[in-house]
Amino acid sequence: MDPLSALSVAASVVQFVSFARDIVRQIDEAASSGRNELREHADIKRLAKQLQDLSMNFKKTLDPKTLHRKRTDAEQLLSDVAEDCWEKAGALLSMLKDLEGDDKAKDAQTPEQKDTSGDKSKNGKYKIKLSNVQHVLKAAWKHQDITMLHQRLIDSRAQLMAGIIASLR
Repeated sequence: MDPLSALSVAASVVQFVSFARDIVRQIDEAASSGRNELREHADIKRLAKQLQDLSMNFKKTLDPKTLHRKRTDAEQLLSDVAEDCWEKAGALLSMLKDLEGDDKAKDAQTPEQKDTSGDKSKNGKYKIKLSNVQHVLKAAWKHQDITMLHQRLIDSRAQLMAGIIASLR
């Protein structure tokens, strides 16, 4: 095997090992969280919900019925940005909810029916449930889509903040 091919194979192996290590770390994180959720996704959900609430407040405040007059151009722009932000946050929350899958159905089971494999074992370590593995693999598969929507939401938040600052003048 020529040196360039050997280097290429070695680089591929290192990349695969790195990916596998990240997946295993995330599976452990999901199992130990008790919610079958990655910390990163919990933070994104929190941000998306906050922006949805903020956007809803702006939409209500900038409603012509509430203002008792027609909106100014700046108010219309701010209302449009708030609507866009609300929709992007909803899309991101929906995507993250889809990752959860059937975990909610499992939570609805009676305690006797529940599988306690996610609880701590006798030696203090967490047992890994199949749902943890599935969740992390789905998250890895959708990572690029989640990242793209998250970035678009951050951009919308910046646009919303710029609109707020502009309307204060």
